[in-house]
Amino acid sequence: MSLNAGTGQLQVFGYGYDGDVYFSNTGAMDLKDKKITWKMNEVTINKTKSKYTVTFSLENPNLLSVQMIDRVVDGKNQEDWIAKLLRKTKNNGK
Repeated sequence: MSLNAGTGQLQVFGYGYDGDVYFSNTGAMDLKDKKITWKMNEVTINKTKSKYTVTFSLENPNLLSVQMIDRVVDGKNQEDWIAKLLRKTKNNGK
């Protein structure tokens, strides 16, 4: 992660592999209220190009929502998805 001094925006980058497919990605991160938003561009060793937006939002102290929207893989729109993560505590009884 680095700060773009010109825009004040946080830039993110990464790389890794999933099985035998290697990838790298770059993007920008925005922090606002209780949300963290990543707008990413990704390319694989097989030349597959993707772009997507990931949003993390704290709905309450025990509930984190993760969304992946605006997903495009090789020019084809993909279905959005959301996951909610609930923290188990002695007080919430779950």
